[in-house]
Amino acid sequence: ARPTHAEVSDVANAVFDGTDAVMLSEETAAGRFPVETVELMSEIARSAEQDKRAHVAVDLVPGLANSYPGALSRAAVMTPHQTHAAAIVSFTHRGLSPRVISDWRPNCPIIGFAPTEAAARRMALFWGVQPFSIPAPESFEALVEAFEKINFEYDVVPQGSTVVMTSKLPFEEEQLSN
Repeated sequence: ARPTHAEVSDVANAVFDGTDAVMLSEETAAGRFPVETVELMSEIARSAEQDKRAHVAVDLVPGLANSYPGALSRAAVMTPHQTHAAAIVSFTHRGLSPRVISDWRPNCPIIGFAPTEAAARRMALFWGVQPFSIPAPESFEALVEAFEKINFEYDVVPQGSTVVMTSKLPFEEEQLSN
């Protein structure tokens, strides 16, 4: 009922490589101790994440590194270090910005807002992202109001905390091609 050295190494190395999620496979998933296995995987992953050398921001996909999402994501991750922001809030249509922000492993939660359940579910697999489905806001003020409503309902960050917000404007997807 104990993992092999190779199994422990696989989970830890996945964290060191910047993997967002790990899963059980083959005989491990069908074994006699599935709950205990998931608990131990979680313990190994959390322990590996505590190693400050565990993850340095990965090289972004060529073409994305010098793009607006790449540059804004780096800036969004650096800002909480300097301002002590409690979270990064990112509105997205498909999940790109929260995914790229997640790759940088910020030291605060990432709140991902998307206008569809499908995009919110996709974001649930990204490291450090708490996804929510909200209607596409019509303005930056509406995005702030949506965050305040979600924060009041789910207590994501302490009231009065500073947050960093990112989004592409305009908010409506059909406006993006105009």
